[in-house]
This record gives sequence, C-alpha cells and structure tokens, in this order.
Amino acid sequence: MNFLNNLFVILLVFFNFSANGQNKYVLDLKSEKWNLYKASFYISDVLDERSDKSNIGKVLSGNKLIVAEFKNSAENDLKNLIDASFEKDTNATSIILSLDRFVLKETGSASNHKLILDFSIKFYRYINNKRYLIYESNGKPEMNIQGNYANASEKIIYSSLKNVIIGFQNWINTNTDFPLLAKNVRVVFVNENDERKNIKRDTIIWNESYKLKWSDFKGSSTLSSFMAQSNCIFSYRAEPKMKNSDLELFILLNASFDSNHSWVIAGHQKDTLLAHEQLHFDICELNIRHLRKRILDLNLNPMEFDLQINFLFSEVWKEYLDQQQSYDDETGHGIISDKQLFWQVKIKEELKNTPAYLTNQLPEKTEH
Repeated sequence: MNFLNNLFVILLVFFNFSANGQNKYVLDLKSEKWNLYKASFYISDVLDERSDKSNIGKVLSGNKLIVAEFKNSAENDLKNLIDASFEKDTNATSIILSLDRFVLKETGSASNHKLILDFSIKFYRYINNKRYLIYESNGKPEMNIQGNYANASEKIIYSSLKNVIIGFQNWINTNTDFPLLAKNVRVVFVNENDERKNIKRDTIIWNESYKLKWSDFKGSSTLSSFMAQSNCIFSYRAEPKMKNSDLELFILLNASFDSNHSWVIAGHQKDTLLAHEQLHFDICELNIRHLRKRILDLNLNPMEFDLQINFLFSEVWKEYLDQQQSYDDETGHGIISDKQLFWQVKIKEELKNTPAYLTNQLPEKTEH
C-alpha cells in the first residue's frame, strides 16, 4: 500500500513537470541567408536594453497563450542569427545593435490568429569609448495565420530583423556625404578656386602678393578716437566627403578683410597708417595658420569633428584678439614708430616660418 501511494506521488510530480514545460515556447532561431554582400558595416554586438529583459511576449499553443522565450538570451541568439545570416567583413565599421523593445503578441484562436512583433531597434557606434546613436527603426509587423503554421514566431523575427538591417544599409547608401561610418578623418585645407577669385566682392582673402589700399576701406567711420579701423575676421567653410572608409574634410579657412566694415576718416589716408592696418590683416593670417596647424594635429572624431573644430576656433580667436590688442597697445595704434617697426619685422618673420598648410585640391560638387 505504501509503495502504491509513493508511486502515485512520483507519477503526479512527473505529470506536473511536463505540463510546465508546455507553458513556454522556446524560440529556435536558425540561420537564413539574407544576401547582404559588401555591407559598409558589420554587427559586432547585440545589446538587450529592454526595460523587462525576461518578457518577450506570449504566443498561442492551441487556443492557449503561453510565454515565449529565447533559448539562451536575446543578445546571444540574435547575434548568432545575424552572424550566420549575412557575410561579415571585420574591415568594415563596427556597429552595435540594441533592442529597445522586442515583444511578440498573438491574438485569436487556433484556426484564425494574428501574430505581431512590436520592436524598436537602434544602431550605435563606439568611438573613443563614447556611444553614438546613428539609426533607429520601429515597427509592428503582422502575420495573419489560418490554422497551424510551424515556426511563425521565428519567421516574423527573421523577416523583421532582415528588413531593419537592409533598411539601415540603404539609408547609409543614400547618405554618403555624412560621416556615419567613417573610421578616420583626413583634413584638406583648400584655396578658393579661380572662379571664386574672379568674382568681385567686398571680402578680401589674405594673399601674400596683395596689399591693402585705402580704396578697400568702404565702411562709414564711427564715433571713435581712432583714424582708421580694419575689420579682419576668420572665414570658415567645411565640405565633408566620404572616400572608402575615411571622411575627407575639405576646409576653407581664411583670414578675411571685410571692406564694408573697415573705414578711415577722410584726410587721414597716410602710408604709415595704412602699413599699421595692413599688419592687423597679417596678424589675422598668422593666427589662421596657427588654427590650421592645430586642427591638423587634432585627432578628429568622425561624429564630433564640427564641435572639436568650433572649440579650437573659439580658442584661437580669443588668442588672436589678445594679440591684436597687444599690437595696438605697444605701437600706440601705429604712432610709436620703433614699436611699429618691431612688430612688422616680428610678424613678417613668423609668417615666413609658419606654413600655410594649403592645397589647391577641391572636392567635386555633390548634387542633391
């Protein structure tokens, strides 16, 4: 009698264990060729950043909803699926795929039901241990199913993940001038081309062979104790262009003289005063060369090069203003002749010993 009771208990426990096993659906994700060749990126890692990592939703088993789960983990199973489904080129740019939301939902009955995958997937880059979001895809693809359909959950995951990754590749292909996947930044400082030089304008770009004339001072004098004023500025324009896996950054960075905001009081157009104003322009050119050198020396981040350059621009601009102020203070705005001569020799020598870092190479214009 005791033996039969014990046997009954053992069988009951075994029966309950089997029933619990049927309360879960374990996803069986296998490889599927996606025909993604020569992609400009590869998925180096998958991150599960859902608020509830244990919940992947519920699917129908007969007319009963049961919990769905990954065989190992979302990171592991999806990474293995991606690795096996399209060719990986580790020479391309490394991308992190992150799951923000990834939940299966199924409604209806065994004979007529609907399966939905509600997902939000993000693509990131890491550069110098900093993460950058570069693409995001959200969706709720549906499958309407009549009767039994084997591996429906796996099918909707396959097609959704494939479409998201292909969509990312297509987006990259249509945004070729953006530094989304650039591995390196190469700076090219360019001269203005001949076409622009031939255009008559009121902004004069510094040139060693051109010296300012009083006719270049076209502005109206203000209430000031000075006889003349030169408005010398830094002019900047950058054009990024992708070449293979590098970002080539073509930069126009010039010392410019703004004629419309530079002036001289009538009757004071003296050669000594003009020489003083010319040196203000020369000092501007010298600081532009310093800025170009510091940009070249900087390890530019493909995702933040504009911020890095703007920071340096502000830094050198402040140094430039301080130098201009020192020049005026020491020379008495050109009145103290020996100090004026000292500055002229000093700046001429520094310009001689400081390369311009310029090239005539210009990128082809991109039509949008």
